Amino acid sequence: MSNSTEVHDSSSTPRRRTLGPFVYTTNGRTGIRSASHGTVLVRILQLAGAHPTGLIGTLGHSNRSSWFQNNTTALFQADGPLGMFKEVSPAVLARHFAIAQGQAKEYFDRNHSADQTGAAHEDVPQWASQFFCLFEALQNVVSVSDQAAVDRSER
Repeated sequence: MSNSTEVHDSSSTPRRRTLGPFVYTTNGRTGIRSASHGTVLVRILQLAGAHPTGLIGTLGHSNRSSWFQNNTTALFQADGPLGMFKEVSPAVLARHFAIAQGQAKEYFDRNHSADQTGAAHEDVPQWASQFFCLFEALQNVVSVSDQAAVDRSER
């Protein structure tokens, strides 16, 4: 008997699990669906960050949809971060990711509040803290309207 968590059918080919959302909320408390889901989020963020265009070029506001569209098949390959799960459409994967990002943003916003004691950092899960680099990078991006205002004032 194998110690693997994968389910095998009669042909001994691993059967993939259903992905489902990365995070859940029950009675006002949010958590990661499983350790595997947390690992997947971390690996997706690492892959996106390692891309030549970085986190902003892959997961930034106007780039996320196309990045998931272009990379979903690779992410679900047997050796990819989502290899243990059944493939979902890029839109579904992007939606699950966005929900997890929203939950991580709540941790980020709380950690960047007026609390200077560091106590707010103690309960941040690893999967959520991995989003912090993305949030910090997004804060440094100049919006199109802000850039247009700067351009007008320089004329």
